[in-house]
Amino acid sequence: MYPTPYELVFKVGPSKIHGRGLMAARDIAAGETIGVAVGFKASHPQLTDMARYVNHSGHPNSKLQPVAGYYNLVAIAPIKTDEEILADYNDTPPFLARAQPDYV
Repeated sequence: MYPTPYELVFKVGPSKIHGRGLMAARDIAAGETIGVAVGFKASHPQLTDMARYVNHSGHPNSKLQPVAGYYNLVAIAPIKTDEEILADYNDTPPFLARAQPDYV
């Protein structure tokens, strides 16, 4: 089986923040779509497997962007190969959990 275009963008690896994280498999330009992060099943939000590995940062390099019934994870800054892809949990739709007080 051949990889999808998104599989060429990211991989899962050890995180310096928490456990495992989503890493850039290649350089990612600002504004580039990394992958689908949230879809809806029977009107209920569902995180994709990719999204489960996105760790929180107060200095994110990606954010969720709504697109026709789902949310893409989009780079908001250039991300280098092997750099962790991070999002600010406090800047997400209201149906997703917020950052805990001890999150960095």
